[in-house]
Amino acid sequence: GSEIESHTKNIEVLAAGIKEHEDKIQELDTTASKSKAQREDGKGLYDEETSGLKSTIQAVDEAIKALVDAQGKTDALLLAQQRTRTAMALAGGMATPQQLAVLQKFVDEPGPRPDLKAAGDYKGHVDEYSFKSGSVIDLLKELKLKFEDELTAANTEETNAINAYELEKQARDDLMAATVAAKEEKDVAKGDAEAAKAQAEGDLENSQADLAADTGSLEETEKSCDMKQAEWAERSRTRELEEEAIAAAIKILSDVTGVRHTKPENPGLPPS
Repeated sequence: GSEIESHTKNIEVLAAGIKEHEDKIQELDTTASKSKAQREDGKGLYDEETSGLKSTIQAVDEAIKALVDAQGKTDALLLAQQRTRTAMALAGGMATPQQLAVLQKFVDEPGPRPDLKAAGDYKGHVDEYSFKSGSVIDLLKELKLKFEDELTAANTEETNAINAYELEKQARDDLMAATVAAKEEKDVAKGDAEAAKAQAEGDLENSQADLAADTGSLEETEKSCDMKQAEWAERSRTRELEEEAIAAAIKILSDVTGVRHTKPENPGLPPS
């Protein structure tokens, strides 16, 4: 009984431990799924941000090149204004309102009309546009550096995020492996304990059956002994009655026939 109780208690403890491991495994699975989803979201945002920054940097670069090529060439200013307008559209909220205002003013200004100007005035217009485009070039170069810094920062942040995710994942995978191994170990131990309990219960059942058989055999033996004792008592009583009847018959015969029915005494010596 105590052995079976011990196995039962052990099985209960192991089952509770297995349940804890199962809960931990489920928790780790849930955490892993959430972490993976967050990483994928972060990667998506990174791709979107860097794609925008790369496009903006390229557009600003092209605008700078167009403006440099347009220095002193009024016929190339229109292309420079178009490229600058594209750069502005991509820069969006990454440029300050003051910077956007300068760029907007440049792209909105009409180009020079030399056919309506005197020769001296035409040269003045060219110089004016060269000065304005030069200041816009400086501004675009400043913005390009800013966007490149932001791209570098985004790359660094993404690299750090990837490293952090991989470290977290490795730690979680190690914990998962250890938890699964511990659960499997307890599963085996629980199976062994259940087998041992079943063996103990079988042994107890056999012992109880043997005890029941022995008890039945003892009762039969006791009954047999009681019966033999009763038979012996009955035979002894019958023999006593027979002896009494024989003795009575001898006495009667002796009285009738004078036959001595007792042993004679040894004769003594005659008196002197």
